[in-house]
Amino acid sequence: MHAVPKLEETLEAESWTGASAVEEMLKCESLNCLNQDLASQEVKIGEPNRSGPIYGHRLGVILLAGPEIRLTLKAFFNIQDIQYILSRKMGRPVALGSGNLFDDYVREYLNRLAGVGKRSLGESGLNVGISLPIVTRGFDEAFSNPAGSTETTAVWGVRDQQCGLIVSVASFVKDGAAVGRFSFVNQNEPVADEMEFL
Repeated sequence: MHAVPKLEETLEAESWTGASAVEEMLKCESLNCLNQDLASQEVKIGEPNRSGPIYGHRLGVILLAGPEIRLTLKAFFNIQDIQYILSRKMGRPVALGSGNLFDDYVREYLNRLAGVGKRSLGESGLNVGISLPIVTRGFDEAFSNPAGSTETTAVWGVRDQQCGLIVSVASFVKDGAAVGRFSFVNQNEPVADEMEFL
């Protein structure tokens, strides 16, 4: 059995400012991306359901960093969930031995989230750069915050009835006044453009 989030209702329209706005914007976009990939509106946001420190047996990471804020965005996943997502996205069964296809999907998923984050932050005057995404085997918080760190971390699950991912963002605010001007209003509408996954 996979460590997957419990299903909850989709997000209601609300507004946020500052670092919590960044986290909520990424949470909504993680939902939008998976809805697009599954050609579904059945994907829900939920709390991660796990026992112990394991979110998933594989991990993807991408960084967004600028003078005012640094974000570490992670996606925890199991191969079987990504196999299901890709089969739905491609319209045909995808075999488990499909090489790097599963890791490539998670890299692209993170790139899409980071791209929306970069664009949204940039529109508020917060310029950030994006790293290349990496995917590795592993399941614990190998990149965890050191004791006494001022980083905040939000963790959530995105899933439908068959599959899901667990996503987290660690936010380190360097300029609270600048980041405090960022706002986000969730309208429950996709903000990412449709992308073709090759």
